[in-house]
Amino acid sequence: MTVFFLRSRPCLPLCLSALLLLSGCTSSEPPRYKVTGQVTLNGKPLTVQPVLGQVKVQFLPFAEPSKLVDPNDATYDEKTGKFTVGGLDGKGISPGKYRVAVYQYDPYPQVDKLGGRFSKEKTPIEVEIAGPKDVSIELSQYTK
Repeated sequence: MTVFFLRSRPCLPLCLSALLLLSGCTSSEPPRYKVTGQVTLNGKPLTVQPVLGQVKVQFLPFAEPSKLVDPNDATYDEKTGKFTVGGLDGKGISPGKYRVAVYQYDPYPQVDKLGGRFSKEKTPIEVEIAGPKDVSIELSQYTK
């Protein structure tokens, strides 16, 4: 019996190491999704002066008022008004509820042609993300 215990003992650390490695292979991160969409005002994409201006679209996760959250900036195509939100690392954003901030800086960053109505502090735009999603945002529906 003593001989068997001594022979199996070197395998014990190896087996425990293998179990620890296998248990670390599963991901505990929630799924993330890329979000695409279009921002328009009266049916037309927001435009700015080339080089001087910038349209900025941000998805802001709902959080406790005292908690600071990083916005998820979208890439925006000024010709079409289409945007893509890839998240902070390009892998998408987590499911959940978001506020959407939109700025039309022309010139950047001095003048927001939208007058701050859709800034991160004031935006009335909210979306729920539960999977890959195409979001259409017509700003005129929020200005009444």
